[in-house]
Amino acid sequence: MSKEIKLPPLPDWTPCMKLPVVVHVREQRAGEAHVSTREGITPVNPDDLIMRGVSGEEYPIGRAIFEQTYTLDVEVERQGEAVSDALNTLCKMLHSGEEVEGDDGLACGKDSYGK
Repeated sequence: MSKEIKLPPLPDWTPCMKLPVVVHVREQRAGEAHVSTREGITPVNPDDLIMRGVSGEEYPIGRAIFEQTYTLDVEVERQGEAVSDALNTLCKMLHSGEEVEGDDGLACGKDSYGK
């Protein structure tokens, strides 16, 4: 379930970043000329991929836009494993009281967090 975010008034063209969520993509099916989206029937261009969003909605996305803004699951999976490994290491460190200095020069351990 997603959290509702209350945004302050935004000036024109405020920079923002898409949240790191996993969506799914597929090639068009043979003869597929449109996709039924939340906005209605949307035509599919010959080079479009079909995305399935976080709520199960489908929509076409141009291949060039996809390549600029997404990575395939293999990479997402590897990144997720790296984050998971780092969090597990941090958790073990915090519970053991061990201090480790990372690449950024910050010491990490129980005392670093005031515990």
